[in-house]
Amino acid sequence: LGLSGTAAGVLLAHAVPAAGYGTLYFLGVFSVFDSRLEDEARSLGASPRQTLLRVVLPLLRRPLADGFLLGFLVSWSQVPLTLLVGGGAVRALPIEVFALVRSGQDAAAATGALVLLLPAVAALAATRLGAARTEVMAP
Repeated sequence: LGLSGTAAGVLLAHAVPAAGYGTLYFLGVFSVFDSRLEDEARSLGASPRQTLLRVVLPLLRRPLADGFLLGFLVSWSQVPLTLLVGGGAVRALPIEVFALVRSGQDAAAATGALVLLLPAVAALAATRLGAARTEVMAP
């Protein structure tokens, strides 16, 4: 396929495990989704598009965001896949941090490590803020 050593190949390699986790996550989400709400919206005269935009998507907004963050964090941790498929031509930030540590550039490695923490901290903050907003909005 000619994907070895290309960014497209690395992207595809990262999508496979992320899609697996996302599929399992959304199977759980949709198993508890109450489809009667869609039926009720339609019985009140909502079109399929209105039902999607006004009922389904607002209910799935948080799970969609959580699923995206889960997929991103799974992909973010796939250093071996980047090395295997990228073949050294595509270098992700975790690989660069390891190279900086090996070369003794501790300050640059520490900066890279802090940048590596940002997505996890952002995901945690988004989850906490979302949970706080849900608690405030609950009757």
